Amino acid sequence: MVDGSRKDRTGPVVLALGPGTEGAELLAQGSALALSSERGLACVTVDDGGVLSPEAQERLLEFHELARAEGASVARVSGVDRVQALKAYAEAQDAPLLVLGCPGGLARRSAAMRLMESRRGFSVVAVSPPGRGRSRRDERSRLRMGGSASSYFAALLMVAAVTLVGLALASYAGYWSAAILYLAAISLGALRLEPGPVLFSALVSAFAWDYLFIPPRFAMTISRPEDAFMLGLYLVVSLSSGLMTSRLRASERLLRGEEARLSRVDALAISLAGASSLHSILDRGLSALRDELDCKATALLKGGDGALKTEPESGWEALDSSARSAADRSFREGIPAGRFTRVESASEWRFAALESQKERLGVIGVRLAHEADWDESAEACLNTYASIIAIALSRELAGG
Repeated sequence: MVDGSRKDRTGPVVLALGPGTEGAELLAQGSALALSSERGLACVTVDDGGVLSPEAQERLLEFHELARAEGASVARVSGVDRVQALKAYAEAQDAPLLVLGCPGGLARRSAAMRLMESRRGFSVVAVSPPGRGRSRRDERSRLRMGGSASSYFAALLMVAAVTLVGLALASYAGYWSAAILYLAAISLGALRLEPGPVLFSALVSAFAWDYLFIPPRFAMTISRPEDAFMLGLYLVVSLSSGLMTSRLRASERLLRGEEARLSRVDALAISLAGASSLHSILDRGLSALRDELDCKATALLKGGDGALKTEPESGWEALDSSARSAADRSFREGIPAGRFTRVESASEWRFAALESQKERLGVIGVRLAHEADWDESAEACLNTYASIIAIALSRELAGG
């Protein structure tokens, strides 16, 4: 964001690069922003005196090599306070934009949040690590114990089918074979089912194995200690294997969703670079933001008198008084305001400032459904889109 001097910034986009696993995503995000603003990319690592593990050192060196291969500069600076070191480096580079990761989320005292709340002459984009990205709702499925009724019914059908096969084989292979069949079915079912139905199928299969297979049959009693031990072990193994497989599958889905989100960010940056009017830039940018967060989005630009215009640029209905107050506050102070913030929180809209290299151009606002929540992924998404749209608007205004 722009401080009181509002001077032109001609330096590169600065990327704070550390040994965290989000480094590859940070490089992709920083490269896209540098490309869209027709600037270079300068990567910086802050050495705060801490000791890195061999794995972290190796990962950091790999990120540095990857950055150099993409044409970016790489530097290391010392500083006990990471925020102050990053601010000093960005100011020294005359950078218009600082990109950094927020692996711990936008906690109150996190580096990303401290930078966003401080006075500075550059914009800040906080990038969530893989698995935290907020993409389209159908790609934004989270790991949860629940599941739909159809998933539980499918789990019950799976156990019933395996039970029938086990009963047919019991006279040939013994009652132990049923446990192996149940374990295989639960592991395979976990590839498609949520953790809740997987847990349900493990419990139902344990009951079915005890009641239908373990002697004495058709009774919930076990005559031999070794059978009781095996039933307990089966329950532990089935739950562990099923839930771990389900978690792995969910992580793969989240990773694919994050890759798709990065592709959309790159595509938007390229699309806005080719836009020929302010209306086109806002239309494309806000449309992409609406799809990304499944929300309503609007933008208010600065008028000739230096204040926000009365009517939104995006064609939505006029904002109510609480939303307007939040938009004005966000524009004046360059801070997030509105819903999910401590500033003008009565508004249903959440606003972020549109910061160019020279000045504050306006604000961008989103309104989520009432039942929706707001997390660090949504915050990073809004900041990223606001920065990309602001850069495109600034370039169009300068050219016009």
